[in-house]
Amino acid sequence: AKHRAEFQQRTKGQPSTAVVKLASEKWKQVSEEERKPFEAEFTAAMEAYRAAMKDYVPPEPKVDEKQAAKQAKEEAKEDAKRAKREAKEAEKASKDDARRAKKEAKEAEKTKAGGKGQGAKAKARARMPLRKSKAKQPAAPTVELQAGVAAKADKEGLADKLRQLASRQDIIDSKKTQTAMLKALQESGGLIHPAKRALLGA
Repeated sequence: AKHRAEFQQRTKGQPSTAVVKLASEKWKQVSEEERKPFEAEFTAAMEAYRAAMKDYVPPEPKVDEKQAAKQAKEEAKEDAKRAKREAKEAEKASKDDARRAKKEAKEAEKTKAGGKGQGAKAKARARMPLRKSKAKQPAAPTVELQAGVAAKADKEGLADKLRQLASRQDIIDSKKTQTAMLKALQESGGLIHPAKRALLGA
């Protein structure tokens, strides 16, 4: 500190680090004997600093009462909003639960009623007498073939086909001759339905 002005003069126009560098070089050149007064002075200064720090009490930060009151008011307002929002959510959840429970109760009641209805229907069906099977339709009458026509039909292997065709009610109603029937079978290659269409024109 004693030589600070001298060092600053010698390093004028240079960076501030030049002063530190020059002081460091000078300190290295000082003998042990010459350093003692400086070291003693440094030690005494450090002890005085430590003693002062022990008794030092930092001042309390200055509180802006208006700002603190404003902040407290805003926090209270936020807390009130949060509480109101939570109350609404809780109320909504409660209503949803009530609606769900009501719906489930209705569905359970419907299921129960449906089960009873099905049981009643089953019992009613069990008590009902079995319906009589429909009367069998009378077999179609077998038509006797005329002798001449029967001989021709047997010769061509169409006798059974001719009997089936001649026994059909729509063919009987058409009043077609057995000769015409045999001819239709011959032309259809022995197939009954094509022969029937040829005879009835359908």
